[in-house]
Amino acid sequence: MISKPTRLTEFETSPPALHIVTQPSTATPEKPTTAVTPPFLKGYNFPVRAMPVTTIDHETLKRSLSELASKITGLHEYFKFRHEWCELHLQINEYGMWAPGFRPWPKLPQKPRDNCAEYDHAIQRDRLVIESHWLQSRKELVNVDLKRETWIPLFDHAAPFDFDLAERFAQQVWSDHYRTGEVLCLTPLQQCQMFSLRTNNMKMHMKSFSQSSRGADNRSIQSPRSVIRTALAQWKERQPNLGNLDQLLSRAEAMYYLGKDSSATQVARLAGLISGTRPQDAKTVSQSLKRLKNWLPSNAPRTLQEWT
Repeated sequence: MISKPTRLTEFETSPPALHIVTQPSTATPEKPTTAVTPPFLKGYNFPVRAMPVTTIDHETLKRSLSELASKITGLHEYFKFRHEWCELHLQINEYGMWAPGFRPWPKLPQKPRDNCAEYDHAIQRDRLVIESHWLQSRKELVNVDLKRETWIPLFDHAAPFDFDLAERFAQQVWSDHYRTGEVLCLTPLQQCQMFSLRTNNMKMHMKSFSQSSRGADNRSIQSPRSVIRTALAQWKERQPNLGNLDQLLSRAEAMYYLGKDSSATQVARLAGLISGTRPQDAKTVSQSLKRLKNWLPSNAPRTLQEWT
C-alpha cells in the first residue's frame, strides 16, 4: 500500500472558507472587512491517507468517485472533499484498471496564471501527483530525460511511491506539453491514459473524438463518437446478441486514439483502461473492430476504416 508519514495540515483537516475578519470593539465601532484566508497558502502538501484503509472493491470505488465528482462544483467544494477525492483516486490507481484520463474530473473556473494564488493550483497539482502515482503503481516504463535525473526515482518500481518528490514535481512551473514530451517522454499509449500529462497534439486529437465539425459546405459533421455509436446501434438491431455496446465503443475509441499503426494488443489494453475493466483479449478486439467497419458510413473516421 502507500506509505507516507502523517502530515495533517490545516488544509487537510478543514476546508478553506471565507472568514469574516472584524476589528475588535472600540468606543467607535469600525466597519467589518472581509478577507479570504485559505490554509493552502501554507504550502503544497498532497493529502495522503493518515493510515491504511479498508480495501474496497473496484466497482464501488468507481461509483463513489463519480458520485463525489458531481458534488464538486467550485473551489470551496473541492477543498471540502479534497482528502476523500484524492484517496479514492489512489485506491483506484492501485487496481490499475481505470486510467485517470477517463475518470470524472470537476470543471472548475479557470483564472489567468498571473491572478492565481497558491491554492488555485490545488486540483492541477493533485492531478499530477495522482497521474504520477498511476504510472508508478502500474509499473509503466517512463523514459525520463537523463538531463532531469531528479525525477527518475519518482517512477522506481522497486520502491514505495515518493510523495515528497511528487509534490516537488507537481510544483514545477512547466506546461503539460513540456512536462509530458520533454521531461517524461511519455509514449502515445501512456499519454492516452492521462488527463494532464499529454502533449498539446494528443489533447487536441483525443478531444476531436467527441467533437462535431463542419465540412467545406458548412454542413455539420457528426463527431466520430456519434458516428460509431450509430453504427453500433444498427449492428445491434441486426444482431441482438451482439454484447455490451459500451465495451465495443471503448475498443473503437482506443483505436481512434492510437491510430491504425497500433497493435491489437495496445488497442485491447487501452480499451480496458477506458472502460475500467480487465484487459480485453487482443484477438477478440481486433475481430470486433474489423466487423464494425462493415457498419460504418463513408464519413467514418479514417483511422477505423483503415484498421486491418
